[in-house]
Amino acid sequence: MNANEVKKLLAGVGYCSNDEIDEAVATAIDLKRPLLVEGDPGTGKTSLAQALADAFGYPLIRAQMHEGIGEERLLVDFDYQKEMLYIEILKPMFKHLCDLDDPKEALLRLNSELNIYDRSFVIERPIAQSINGECKKVLLIDEMDKAPDDVEALIYEFTEKMEFTSLEFGRFCCEEELKPIVVITSNGYRELMEPLRRRCVYLYLKRKTKEEMMEILMKKVDTTPELAEGIAVCLEAMGGKTLKHVPSISEGVDWATRLQNKGELTKDIVLGTLSTIIKDIHDEKVIKDIVTEKGEVLWKN
Repeated sequence: MNANEVKKLLAGVGYCSNDEIDEAVATAIDLKRPLLVEGDPGTGKTSLAQALADAFGYPLIRAQMHEGIGEERLLVDFDYQKEMLYIEILKPMFKHLCDLDDPKEALLRLNSELNIYDRSFVIERPIAQSINGECKKVLLIDEMDKAPDDVEALIYEFTEKMEFTSLEFGRFCCEEELKPIVVITSNGYRELMEPLRRRCVYLYLKRKTKEEMMEILMKKVDTTPELAEGIAVCLEAMGGKTLKHVPSISEGVDWATRLQNKGELTKDIVLGTLSTIIKDIHDEKVIKDIVTEKGEVLWKN
């Protein structure tokens, strides 16, 4: 697969890519390597994974990382309730074992007749889901930088051959052509381990330019060029400020949708819709000042 093919596929689902994105995605797919995507919050890391899934027609499996997450939430878990119900139903079939004088012998015979680690008791978590079934998938490991070190090591081991082994249930793997496209995102909360970085194809997503934001807004909201330009100018200016929560392009899309539904705009109407992009009281004055200064095109057209 080459970069031009990736560009066409992403454009077909409304994703605004560039040469760097197209080449990185094409390289990751061609080399069958994970794609590590870094960038500030709101730059479109997660939406890139969703766009890839949509473009290829694959299901998106998302594993959201956070502090305290363990392998049982990522690989497989045991369905204890189902097993207990299963044993309860089968109790009459093993009544004869209760008559044995030696409890150890009874337990050994029970284990030989009932497989308590049968895979029908498996609860598949995101990584297991990504290599199970009859179709290829996109696996999103979101915010890897928030995961504990042992989980990062687990992801590193999994991405070597796209398989893992459970002590209870054995090996989980899939055919070569069904191995998932893996996208790993990071906001830089902490430094990722070097071996994982070396395994991945790397992509850093910069903040969208004004022109890119206009293109996205007109595709997502079908708005006028004037409205798209006004919002893009404001978002670009906000990106250059020190805010607690810099508005993302997805929040810009929400703002555009809200303004589109308002009909004829005035300055007061525009300022009254800023709850869609203000996410912290400490940012309120800065964002209002920016829109007042830069957003005239929104209410003068």
